[in-house]
Amino acid sequence: MSSGTQTASPAKAKDNRVAPPSVMRRYGSQIGIIGVGLVMWLGFIVAAPTVFLDVDIYKAFAQTTPLFGVIALALTFVVITGEIDLSFPSIMALGTATFCLMAKAGIPDPIALLAGFGVGALCGWINGALIARLNIPSLVITIGTSFLYRGAELILMNGTGVPLTEENYPLGHMLFNSAPFGIPIQSLWCVLIGFLLWLLLNRTRFGAH
Repeated sequence: MSSGTQTASPAKAKDNRVAPPSVMRRYGSQIGIIGVGLVMWLGFIVAAPTVFLDVDIYKAFAQTTPLFGVIALALTFVVITGEIDLSFPSIMALGTATFCLMAKAGIPDPIALLAGFGVGALCGWINGALIARLNIPSLVITIGTSFLYRGAELILMNGTGVPLTEENYPLGHMLFNSAPFGIPIQSLWCVLIGFLLWLLLNRTRFGAH
């Protein structure tokens, strides 16, 4: 006696697998931003072709804009946590002043460079400790420490600047003001830092939390 029920063949079985999201769905906002940027760039070329078809302006961009790019990358982590830091320009100035003064005093550039980074890290730690311990909004804390760090920098430098020349600061010039293969090294640093921070944010347990 044959059974009255029939089993659907594997070929006709319903496929319940979920298709992976498309590229547009996964990276729609990024693609949109790039698209808007390209449209603006083409508009600039049409409006001023002699300027925006000249390679010199892009070399200038590659020297000046990476500074703001690195700052924005670092502040991304602060903003993600719901905080704000208004003291970062003063911290940058104080760390740079530390490096310049130590190198000018004859201390080897690598040690002076590490000291400059150390001062910046210490200032950031002070900000975080004050915010966590005193339970005061980061906006208020960083406004106050901004004046503190800027005042310290003005006292150290006496209101003057120090040119980062190859003769005076060979390592600093090579790391921050050179142009290997004709490419301003500032732009290379910006790309490298951006990639490392992307890995930290998207591929580590720290970034997930």
